[in-house]
Amino acid sequence: FFQPGIPSRNYPLTPERNFELTRILAGFHAEAFDQRGQLYYTEESFDDFYVGKGSTYPDITGSVGILFEQASSRGHVQESINGLLTFAATIKNQFDASLSTIRGAVANRRALLSYQQEFFQSAAQQARAERAKGYILTESQDRSRLESLLQLLNQHQIAVYPLTSDWQYEQRTFRAGQSYYVPLQQTQYRLLKSAFSTDKNFNDNTFYDVSAWTLPYAYNIDFTEVNREPARAASEQPWQPQPRVRSQNLQAGGYAYVINWQDQLAPVMLQAMLAEGLIVRAALGDFTGTTPQGSRGFKAGAMVVPAGLQQHPDWFFRLQKVQERFNLPVYTLTTGLTNRGSDLGSNNFTPVKMPQVLVVAGPGVNSTEAGELWYNLERLAGISPTLAEPERLSRLNLSRYTHIVLPDGDYRGWKEAEVTQLRQWVQQGGVLWGQKRGAAWLVDAKLLQAGVWSTQEMNKLIPQNELRYADKEQLAGQQRIAGAIFSAELDLSHPLTFGIPRRELPVFKNSNLLLQPSQAPFVNVATYSAQPHLAGYTAGEYLPRIAQGAALVAHNLGQGRVIGMTDNPVFRGYFKGSSRLLINAMYLSHGFSASSQTEE
Repeated sequence: FFQPGIPSRNYPLTPERNFELTRILAGFHAEAFDQRGQLYYTEESFDDFYVGKGSTYPDITGSVGILFEQASSRGHVQESINGLLTFAATIKNQFDASLSTIRGAVANRRALLSYQQEFFQSAAQQARAERAKGYILTESQDRSRLESLLQLLNQHQIAVYPLTSDWQYEQRTFRAGQSYYVPLQQTQYRLLKSAFSTDKNFNDNTFYDVSAWTLPYAYNIDFTEVNREPARAASEQPWQPQPRVRSQNLQAGGYAYVINWQDQLAPVMLQAMLAEGLIVRAALGDFTGTTPQGSRGFKAGAMVVPAGLQQHPDWFFRLQKVQERFNLPVYTLTTGLTNRGSDLGSNNFTPVKMPQVLVVAGPGVNSTEAGELWYNLERLAGISPTLAEPERLSRLNLSRYTHIVLPDGDYRGWKEAEVTQLRQWVQQGGVLWGQKRGAAWLVDAKLLQAGVWSTQEMNKLIPQNELRYADKEQLAGQQRIAGAIFSAELDLSHPLTFGIPRRELPVFKNSNLLLQPSQAPFVNVATYSAQPHLAGYTAGEYLPRIAQGAALVAHNLGQGRVIGMTDNPVFRGYFKGSSRLLINAMYLSHGFSASSQTEE
């Protein structure tokens, strides 16, 4: 296969001239393969829609991206429906396609250069014709997560302007210091428009890849489309990365030291503190403590380092070293008495242990999602998990691990022995996390006390009578949630949601599986909003059912915890908002207690 892709599934912001040039270049590929009778095809199987794909991203940034798909030989040689396919033949096809691309580009040099110039000229014209002027990003509690989004936009040459004074827009005040203006009228208009898109309706509803990738939703950053510029409220100079102002040096002799849990860097800083042997307790509720500067409030999830519990003589030096590395504020408390909330010696401050995490990966497990979990645990929590293949589980000493994570996968090969092994491990204090088919298997194994609406049950919601054979592909597209964004409503009092700033959390769904809410109290950590659909394509027949579903359930099993989610909280490694649910499970799972049984 080589592009052009399926014409009805082209990304609408890509200029038509791009597809014309792609078809011209396809003639050069066809000529190269015709000369030696090599079979090929175009305009089937693959779309040109998802901007995060390697062949579509160039299209939205002024280039002509071309996808080549070569069937694998799965080794040196493989039998195929067209005879033997050798590794050498696959290399030859890729090599010939590379040379034909060069020949086509040279032959159309002037057209390609003209196209790039026209691309940015037409982008400027379209930006001026927009009703909206741009977007306001705002985040008051998590500077690191906000700046990671600003850094990504800056990396792609999208200018963002800080608000230097408060700005009123439609009865809402955007605060200086935590709000930023992103104008649509700029060189990367098309990429910006795509990154902030919340489209739900499309000409063709069949997608090879995802249909929504809204960056502010992925980062859980509040954003608002605005129809006028903030005028003098915005800086004249765009935001640029700046070194953080150094936090004040820690004051020795404190009763305890506290870090806030809201910041994206807090979990990886906590992990470093635990690695240094520091004893840490997590606040299970808001409290107000006394600092040398006066009273200061702390949200639930704040991490407290009590001086009197430390075991290492040089513990204060170790704490200083960690603070200097991450440069997050560490607040000194002068007394264990609080002005509001539980005192520091209360059981409402729970011990935090260093997680030892096992991620199941290998045959039968979705390797992409296993990698996404691994990446997020390392990057956002500093945890280096152990990876083990499913068939090795029965031979492992599970007592070495505090957490086991089941990514999306097929676990039906596990028999009663593995179920018993996992049950006993959880009952002795382990934390078991399953997502998508991993969560569905936990339900089937009666480890997670919840119900699941299966893919088959969801598919039945879409009428299938009086369909022709020609409608088969369209039906498959309707039934598939290829990748859309939904709104979940959190119980912000639950430890698994600590540090998340708002009750509404965007989550990414690329599976038809759906958890049913538990009838037991305190088990539904997150349910879907009444109007859950935020972006991307999902058949209208699914939406009422999704609105009835649970996004995250968690309960006790013996001394341990079982947690299930049928979405992917760490999709492609960039859904940094919902990833906090996974990270909280690593540190705060023993901060909650919820029976899976309803009380009669």
